Amino acid sequence: MIEADLSEGDLSQVTQAIQNALRPAQQPVRMLQAPLDRTPRAQDLDFEEVDLNEDLEEESIDTAKPKPQRNSKPKVAKTPEVLDDIDVNAEPSLKDFVGRFDLKSNFDKYLVIALWFRDARGVNAITVDHVYTCFRILGWSTASTDFSKPLQNLKGEQSLRGNAKDGYSLSLTGAGKIEAKKRPE
Repeated sequence: MIEADLSEGDLSQVTQAIQNALRPAQQPVRMLQAPLDRTPRAQDLDFEEVDLNEDLEEESIDTAKPKPQRNSKPKVAKTPEVLDDIDVNAEPSLKDFVGRFDLKSNFDKYLVIALWFRDARGVNAITVDHVYTCFRILGWSTASTDFSKPLQNLKGEQSLRGNAKDGYSLSLTGAGKIEAKKRPE
C-alpha cells in the first residue's frame, strides 16, 4: 500500500495514469476505402517497354530448391538364402513330418516348419533362411515379396517369439495352433 498526501483530484489523475499505463496499447485502426470502379481504364495505364533479352544475371532471384521426391516404389525385401546344413532326410524327415498336418495357409506352413525344427532337430530359434530352405525343399511357392513378413505377423499374434536377428522360436500358443491341425493317424 502506498501512502501519499494528495488532494482528492490528484489521486484520480494518478489512478487514471496507472490504468492507462497498464492497459495494452491499442493501435488505431485505419480503414482504407477501395475505389468503387476497380476496372482500370486504358488511358490511365502506363505501359513500359520491356526487353525480354535482358541479362537475368543482374537480378538476384532467390528460389528455394524443391526437395527431391522419394521413390514411391516399395522397398523390396532381400531374398533369403538356402541353407546347406539342414538334414531334411533323417527321421522324421521334413516331408513325412509336414505330411501329418492339414495345412491350409502359409502361416500354418511356417508354424509346422518351426515345430519340425524344434521337435525333430532340436533347433529352437529359426530364421527366414530356415523357412525359405524348407519351402524350396518341399516345392512350396517362394514367390513372396517379403518372405519374413509372416514371421513378423506370427510374432504379433504371439505364435512365435524372438526377432529376425536372433531367430524366432515357437511359443506355447503357436505350438498348440499347429498341433490342432494334426491329422488323425
